Amino acid sequence: MKVCMITTSFPLFSGDYSGLFVFRLCSALVSLNLKIDVVAPAHKNTLAFEMMDGCRVNRFQYFSPKKLQVLAYGPGGIPANLKCRPWLACLLPFFVGMFAIKALHVSKEADLIHAQWLYSGIIARILKKIRGIPYVITLRGSDVLIARKAKHPARLAAWVLKGASAVTTVNQEMKDWVTAQGISSEIVSVIRNGVALQGLRKKKADDAICRFIFVGSLVPGKGVHYLVRAFASVYAFEKNIRLFIVGDGVEAEDLKAEVRKNGLSDAVVFSGIKGSDEIPGFMRQADCLVLPSLSEGIPNVILEAMACALPVIASDLPGIREVVKDKETGLLVAARDVEGLAKNLCTLAQNPEQREKMGVAAYRHLSEMNLSWEKTAKQYLEVYETVCAVSQVSSI
Repeated sequence: MKVCMITTSFPLFSGDYSGLFVFRLCSALVSLNLKIDVVAPAHKNTLAFEMMDGCRVNRFQYFSPKKLQVLAYGPGGIPANLKCRPWLACLLPFFVGMFAIKALHVSKEADLIHAQWLYSGIIARILKKIRGIPYVITLRGSDVLIARKAKHPARLAAWVLKGASAVTTVNQEMKDWVTAQGISSEIVSVIRNGVALQGLRKKKADDAICRFIFVGSLVPGKGVHYLVRAFASVYAFEKNIRLFIVGDGVEAEDLKAEVRKNGLSDAVVFSGIKGSDEIPGFMRQADCLVLPSLSEGIPNVILEAMACALPVIASDLPGIREVVKDKETGLLVAARDVEGLAKNLCTLAQNPEQREKMGVAAYRHLSEMNLSWEKTAKQYLEVYETVCAVSQVSSI
């Protein structure tokens, strides 16, 4: 089976975090003997074609000079780039046009198209009209949030969804939203990302410092400002705590200024962007992951933390509730609730035994969920086979 995977984000190099879960899915599908052709945006230093772990990666150029091809990549992706630099919107027509042309070329003889994120589905629907190829679309969270906010994105989303042969989401709440748009539940399924278990860890008995870690883009939707404020209120009376912020983004300088303003320079460390292969090492040196996001699908970073036996303090959002058991594998708090977040930080900072117990519970819960990339790929293969079988019958 040949699958044309179209996506607005894909790793630019080995270890890059951009669209990493799309790459890991493609790699797992290749191991099941599928032929995967990826269509993804170019960046200023990327090749037009390369092989990555058995996947054929085709990158479309959408502007000249190449140094202006900065729409798709970086912390927060396209939405964050547009918010930070509104002038980039002028690149969108070129981006969509060249995306469609490259996908039209690469999808020749493909059995189906798999669109990552809702707005790649625009290209998939165009290809279906031209080539008659069925498409599967995967919704991941940020795309659905945009569709819910305004009338025109909602109409565009409905048009894309109604043309799909199958829809997958990363959590149940998004599946419910899709079916509420009039899409039959028979073609909608929940398929979560995979994650590799890292093994239980043991902290040194004489280490009194509690290390909190945030991993992600430093953009408004991640709520890191709320975390810094909550941490400051706890640090005022609890000095044996540290906060490691791993990532970068448009809010980085403002966050650093806020840290200095609150006298936290000795307690908060900005580690910058790290490669995907470095993240487990950072996780294993920490005591708790904190993710104060304002919206999420199911964040991979939470699964990665649980795979390292870390308890999680996170926003009480639908997708997060599906994997984090409040007061068992972590602590949940309402988004933007600085006081509640501070209370949770304090609770785990002062209770090392509770942290250890929750971390072990998180690891075991993840093990029971069996969220391996092999399992994820097999679930997608079942969707692909169903779509192709229906397509063949309808074409007779």
